Amino acid sequence: MADIRTPLATRARPSSLRARQSAIVQSVFPAHPLPRFLTAVLCIMLIGSGVISAFVLGRGGPLPVTEMLDAWIGLLALYLLFRTRIHTTITIFLLLGYALTRIIPALATDAPLYDFTQAYRWVLYLIVLALAVGKTWGSAKLLIGATWTLLILAIIKGALTQLTLGLRPGLLLENNFEIPLFAGLVAIIYSHLGRSRLPIVLTLGVSTVIAGSRSGVLAFVVLAMYAVTQTDRGNIFVRYLALISLPVAGFIAYDLFQDRAASENRLDRLNFLDVFFSETRDWGIGEWLVGTTPITPLSPGGCEALSGYENLFSSTGDGSCYSVIMHAFFMRVVFDAGIVGLLISFGFMWYLMRRSAVPRLLAAALLLIAAMNSLSVSGPNNPYVILPILLAVLGAHKVAEKASAESDAPPPVKGELRSKTRKPVTRALPFSG
Repeated sequence: MADIRTPLATRARPSSLRARQSAIVQSVFPAHPLPRFLTAVLCIMLIGSGVISAFVLGRGGPLPVTEMLDAWIGLLALYLLFRTRIHTTITIFLLLGYALTRIIPALATDAPLYDFTQAYRWVLYLIVLALAVGKTWGSAKLLIGATWTLLILAIIKGALTQLTLGLRPGLLLENNFEIPLFAGLVAIIYSHLGRSRLPIVLTLGVSTVIAGSRSGVLAFVVLAMYAVTQTDRGNIFVRYLALISLPVAGFIAYDLFQDRAASENRLDRLNFLDVFFSETRDWGIGEWLVGTTPITPLSPGGCEALSGYENLFSSTGDGSCYSVIMHAFFMRVVFDAGIVGLLISFGFMWYLMRRSAVPRLLAAALLLIAAMNSLSVSGPNNPYVILPILLAVLGAHKVAEKASAESDAPPPVKGELRSKTRKPVTRALPFSG
């Protein structure tokens, strides 16, 4: 009978293992925290927009929040490009190369610049995500406060508007856009919430039901599933309650779909799908793979069928329209960039999140939220969906890891001066050989 002496200090507990993995990532990408100014501007902008909108019943907020978010993302991109070290040079060159395959044909066909930018804004967002790899967000306190504020204001405004006017306007913009933003923000800050995890999920659920957005309900179901996976297995009550919430959320989603379908002659998205199939019925393998020549307008018949969305017609004002009028990102990107473009958009988002050590479940939840939104509106082609993914790449979900790693260290022994080279404690383990 022999024994092997195994140092207890070398046995990694789960939390210390996460800290060690984080240290490995930090050794590859040295931490570069964003300026406090940038993080504060985003949070204050979200809170301020929500507060101002809360006093405007019957319609969305009066501020151009979409343009404000795009301006913040642009400001962040400039800072990352000129003031920080780039860790994803090859990825950025690949994305720029792909962008050139879209830009050059568009210039050759004299395509309207505004319409082209509307169609391919997702490529610019991917480049910003690549620039953000290796950077850190900093403290999550403001972000947590901003998320709670937006959710509470959305509930207050939504309830008052429905009771007084019978309408369901959004807080920042349409519900189809802001509910995925709220769900993504909750997913990002979830690891920092402690006992307020369940309350924030329930608050988001109430906000989603009041909003009445079908794609928003799907985004909430994804968030609820993610919350279940993050529930402490030892807390049986919370885990059971979380599991019960999933079929309830599913029932609400089904009931909402049925109610909205009964109140409309035909779902708008089915009309868009009809136009999409009509426009692509003569496509060959090449078009399905890489899409149309950037950018190709829809046929006059397709534009006529969607004349009710005249505000989405081409900026040229000549009665033509482009893929943006079909709303759903999945149809738009396949029409413009093919299946290859669709794979690039979601594939690079996944790759850049994983490159930044975003946990698989969180990355999958954020991608699923983007996918649910892409069934209805513009998905990762709008800042409301891309912002939580950008925050994940910036590590806003893991700002407390340092404290967690420090808590794993053994407590100092009273009356002793701790040596820098502490001998590991050993224990004899039986070994039969």
